[in-house]
Order: sequence, then structure tokens, then C-alpha cells
Amino acid sequence: MKKQLRLSGAKLHPMVEAFRPDHPFFDKFFRQVEELSLPVLIHTGDEFSAPGLALKVAKKHPDMVMILAHLREGCVGAMKDSRNIYVETSGTLPEFIEMATRVDENRVLFGSDIPYFRVPTQTAIVEAASISDTTRRKIYSENFERIFTRE
Repeated sequence: MKKQLRLSGAKLHPMVEAFRPDHPFFDKFFRQVEELSLPVLIHTGDEFSAPGLALKVAKKHPDMVMILAHLREGCVGAMKDSRNIYVETSGTLPEFIEMATRVDENRVLFGSDIPYFRVPTQTAIVEAASISDTTRRKIYSENFERIFTRE
């Protein structure tokens, strides 16, 4: 079905779309996404976009890859609490990248959030992090390839 729908994943923005991701209304959606093995990228921030709400969903659907956008401290905490939480780096700081890679360097993905941020700026943030070249390679490509090429 995933190939028929031509889906690679789903992106959700709870603040813009005005919903709580942990509301029972969305259980059927997340079950279907999990069954299709589709990763979900979810905007994180405040209120409806709080990483803790996404964490509740991830814990309910342990086989679903949940990618928290805009890595911040709350996202790192969610990574610690759930093995299926991944993070992406757009709009973050080098310190948060370092914290996240200490939790699991295999669950950190490069993000740019074009058109809101510029790729060179987002790349410079990753380059400023005190991490190994091997970890950088994972962030820039290897982790993404592993998630988005799985069947």
C-alpha cells in the first residue's frame, strides 16, 4: 500500500494545524502510519507542539519512527525515553546536537527547514558541534538513508 500511495513519510505541524498529536482522534492515523512503516516528522515547539506530546504518541506506537523537528532540550529528553524518537537539526544549537548524539548518534538527522532557514547556516551549526566526523556523516546522510530506504 505504501508504494501505491507513493508515500515516504508524513509531516505534521500541530500548532499550524491546531491539534494535539496525543488526542485519541488521531490513534487510527498513527496506527496506519505504523503499519505502513512510514516515518513521521513532527514540528516541535510549545503548546500543541511540545515534545512531550509527541513522546506520548511514540510510546503508544513503538514501531513507528517519530522524528522531532527543531532539536531542543525537550527533544533530547524524549529521545532518552523512547527508542523510536529521532531528532532533526534545523533551528538548533551545536550544544543540543552534542547532547542528542550522546544519547544515540544513530537517531540524529540533518534538517534545514527551507525556506525559513538557510542550508549553509544549518550546516555551520552541525560543523560547530563537538562531534566526530563519523557522527557528522551519520547526521548528514547515513541515518536518513537507513530510515527512508527501509521496507
